Amino acid sequence: MKKSLIVSTEEQKRIIRELVDKTIEKGVNTDNLKALLASITYYNFDLSDKQIDKLLPFAYIIIPDHIGYIIKKDTSEFNFSHNTNVLDLLIYKSNTEIIKTKISESINSKEIYNSSLYRCFSTFITKNKIRDMYKYLPIILYDKFEDYDAFTKKHEQNNTLYEISKINNGYNLIKDKLTSLSYESIIHFFSESRVEIPSKIVCEELEAIYPELKEDNQTKCLSVLLRNESKIGLTEFIKFLKVNEYISADLFPQLSYSKVEYLDSLIEVLDIALLKKRVKSERFLDVILSPIEKIAIKSNENLENVKQVFEKIIDKYNDFHFLNREIITMTEKFYESHKEKWTIKDALKKYEDLL
Repeated sequence: MKKSLIVSTEEQKRIIRELVDKTIEKGVNTDNLKALLASITYYNFDLSDKQIDKLLPFAYIIIPDHIGYIIKKDTSEFNFSHNTNVLDLLIYKSNTEIIKTKISESINSKEIYNSSLYRCFSTFITKNKIRDMYKYLPIILYDKFEDYDAFTKKHEQNNTLYEISKINNGYNLIKDKLTSLSYESIIHFFSESRVEIPSKIVCEELEAIYPELKEDNQTKCLSVLLRNESKIGLTEFIKFLKVNEYISADLFPQLSYSKVEYLDSLIEVLDIALLKKRVKSERFLDVILSPIEKIAIKSNENLENVKQVFEKIIDKYNDFHFLNREIITMTEKFYESHKEKWTIKDALKKYEDLL
């Protein structure tokens, strides 16, 4: 955005500086913030530590585009964009270490701030990977939204959980008080985690609450369990399929099973899904076939078992002939992954048996 063409005299600048200082000292609020930001950015006014303290509660507010422009100071630049907030400006006017200290003081304070401020702090900590401030994330999550209404509390806790899910030790930070969160928030954390949490932990936490869940929460929880090779999850999924006509890959995008002990259950899932009116043409079938294929190509015995089952399904319904193509694809992948164990003669014979 271009700079304003308005030229101010040094006397005008001094007067505006005094007005800014007096306004901040009297108290910053949402009514005077825009004018303050416009003056501070246009004249590139420095800010004292005390003034930064006054502005910090509004750190989450985005600086309007029409009052933002490029400020140059020494060799550095502060570039305004559509998502530049007051915190960015305060860091520029001070330094990260000072701002870290002030954020820590705000989090430890008993004063209640706008919930968006805590979201801003969480994002600042995780985005910049400030490990010595990770300890404040559970405080924000568990303590800072208690005085808000139920909707805001849940919404902001989920936002905080999303930020925590981005860091490597996120689960360890919150596990001790995890059960104090709503079921929806617990599911949200494991569902949105951007770092790998051991499947054993995910299954233990979610299997414990699954019997208490209803409707959407139960479906979301089941989806996460299926992505983590939960034995209970697969059993519950079969029950779910039997009573629900509409099943989608959007609801269940992945079945992460690779052990032969799950093959029979996966075949049962396929058999049920094939008869659903709203499934046949959907990519959900690929979701089911993927783990079956992974297990099938592990051994010749597994492959033969799957081949026989697929042929029985085709004969039983006189339909689903695409499974023949799946048999050929699995066989080719099996030979490719075990090619050092097969002679050309063996491979040709096996392939001819499929035709």
